Amino acid sequence: MSDHTRTLVPVETWLYSSPELRTADKSVDVGLFAEALLYYDHVLLNVSTPFQLAELIRWFIDRRQYGKLLRLFYDGDLQLFDYSFITAPIERNGVYTIWNMQDQVQATDGTFAQRFLDHPEVDGLFASRADKKELRRALSKHCIEAKADDFRPAVDNAKADTHNPERFALILQMAVDELYRTKAPDKVVPQVQATIDETDPKSHKIVWNVNLDELSRQLGPKLGFHPGIPLTAVAICNRLLWTSAQKSCDLYLARPMGNLVGDKLQEVASRVTKTKDLVDHLQTEVDFPDVQALVNADQLGFEAVLNIRSKAKRFRTWLQSEADRDRDSLSAYHSEVAKEMGFTRVAGRTLTLFGVIGGAAAGSAIGSVLEPVMNPVAAQSVGAAAGAAAGYILGLGAKLGADWKPVIFGEWYKDRIQSYLQSHEYQHRFE
Repeated sequence: MSDHTRTLVPVETWLYSSPELRTADKSVDVGLFAEALLYYDHVLLNVSTPFQLAELIRWFIDRRQYGKLLRLFYDGDLQLFDYSFITAPIERNGVYTIWNMQDQVQATDGTFAQRFLDHPEVDGLFASRADKKELRRALSKHCIEAKADDFRPAVDNAKADTHNPERFALILQMAVDELYRTKAPDKVVPQVQATIDETDPKSHKIVWNVNLDELSRQLGPKLGFHPGIPLTAVAICNRLLWTSAQKSCDLYLARPMGNLVGDKLQEVASRVTKTKDLVDHLQTEVDFPDVQALVNADQLGFEAVLNIRSKAKRFRTWLQSEADRDRDSLSAYHSEVAKEMGFTRVAGRTLTLFGVIGGAAAGSAIGSVLEPVMNPVAAQSVGAAAGAAAGYILGLGAKLGADWKPVIFGEWYKDRIQSYLQSHEYQHRFE
């Protein structure tokens, strides 16, 4: 059951998550993790590679805060969440497909230490054997390993998205939006369009109205854009939502991944529950510093973050109280904590979150809407007709509003995906 006490935070930087940091040669978004600590009692921290884990640990060592990181693990406030497989696109004759891939070591339980802690990038951080052993002890009971087989429906659904060119265009649009936001904020953002090339019935090629080579050049080599990246993005989005549903946790996301996750969550709600207003967003101005940005700019230390965390219990209480999530109270709590911490001259920031944030009464109504879908016979019938891709939608839909009422921190433009879903009547189809 979702109690909003813990959240999953993927800190890898790439085109669809904190791309400005990736461009600045930072592979992890430490500020995102730091900010999540203010709103959640427990954080599931995801890094994708040993290189990212090494950069994360080095950040704390360089600032003499490594002991505080270990304490979060020992206290159970922090866990590592490891996807023990790679989700990556495969190209053949100009056509990309997406797959979850893992080797024999990754498929074996309890191999995180072997794959990450024994890696030279991580092992080389410590001069003494004692320091290495302490890291192992801290992580020994605080690391969750997820395997590829558990996420097959998520990748199947990502493949299905490529057969809906307008939906797929929205995914690339987010990359274009980020490019113009950071490099040409005063220019009009071009609208991406996609069609399917049907000249070869054995192939499934997507034709874009934008020059992908030119887009790659403008984004720069550090973001590694190629035609398979949008497919990767939706697969990662699906993977995050599937984790949230299975672990009954919230999500804390950087831009533009929040937009992708919001779109998919709204698609699930519309297609399964026939309900347009199940997923909603809350955007409010708060008198509070931008912790994510300040930490990443080394203008706010981690010790200060932990001090704020000790004062921010009221943030977490607000989030956990589904029946009384009043935005005025949330704004007031931020102002109170800011004054207590001495943040009296900070520019107001916009706090954005979305999900099932309407309270417990709404959740009860949603449960009754989902009752036919949750019937095993009905689910099997629809699943057989729709295939593996629809199984992902049904799997999330059966939990949404019942024992899973996710709250997701991140930016999301609800009107865009709602207009798309209405024009395609997706809420009535499962193909």
